[in-house]
Amino acid sequence: MPTKTVTPYYTLRKGPVPKPVKRLPFPFRTMEVGHYFDVPRALDHTVRVRASEQGKKYGRQYSVRRVIEKGEERTRVHRIA
Repeated sequence: MPTKTVTPYYTLRKGPVPKPVKRLPFPFRTMEVGHYFDVPRALDHTVRVRASEQGKKYGRQYSVRRVIEKGEERTRVHRIA
């Protein structure tokens, strides 16, 4: 892989473009008011962004909260409107 040092801070490299990452299938579109689902804590940011996108796109409201159940940290998404 050819490289070119531009500055001491970064180096330009050539290589193949990575394949796009497939979005995780969260059940936002099938949720009714009062429904909720949990995701692992590692997906906290991802599910918050998706809840915001879905809320704006379909005019719905979601509540995304961190919960600890049985000593396990999770992120819970409720549809509230």
